[in-house]
Amino acid sequence: MSLFNTLTVADVRRETADSVSIAFDVPEALKGDFAFTAGQYLTLKADVGGREVRRSYSICSGPTDGELRVAIRKVEGGLFSTFANDDIGPGDPIDVMKPDGRFVLKPDAAREAHYVCIAPAPASPRSCPSSARRCSANRNPRSRSSMATGPRSP
Repeated sequence: MSLFNTLTVADVRRETADSVSIAFDVPEALKGDFAFTAGQYLTLKADVGGREVRRSYSICSGPTDGELRVAIRKVEGGLFSTFANDDIGPGDPIDVMKPDGRFVLKPDAAREAHYVCIAPAPASPRSCPSSARRCSANRNPRSRSSMATGPRSP
C-alpha cells in the first residue's frame, strides 16, 4: 500500500518574487483522506533531475476555503523548492501524502482567546500563520489574532 496519492496541480500562483502557492485537485474519492485542520502539512514527492525528492510544506489554505494549497519559498540550492517555483504548472501530477501533524488549531466557538502567530520572515497572505488566523476568525468569533514577523537575513 502506497503512502502517496497522485494529485493533479489545479493552480500555481506567484505569491512573491521567490515563492509560489500550489493548489491540488483532490478527487471526490479522496476528499475524506485529504480533509485537514489548520496547522497540518503535506509531504510532496517528485522526481527532480533523476532523484526522488520528498519535502513537507504547511497547508496554507483554511479548512473551509474549499481548496488544498501549500506555499513554497524558493531556497538557494533547494532541489524541491526550485523545482516547485520554476517548473510545476497546472495539470502536472504530484505525489502527495495525506495531511499530517498534531500541532494544530482546535477551534472552539465558545472560547475567547488571543492567538499569536509567529513567522520567521515577512509572510505572504498564503502563509501558514495566515491560514491559522483565518481559521480562528471563522470558527472562534470571540477570539482575536495577531501576527509577528522577523526580518529576513541578508
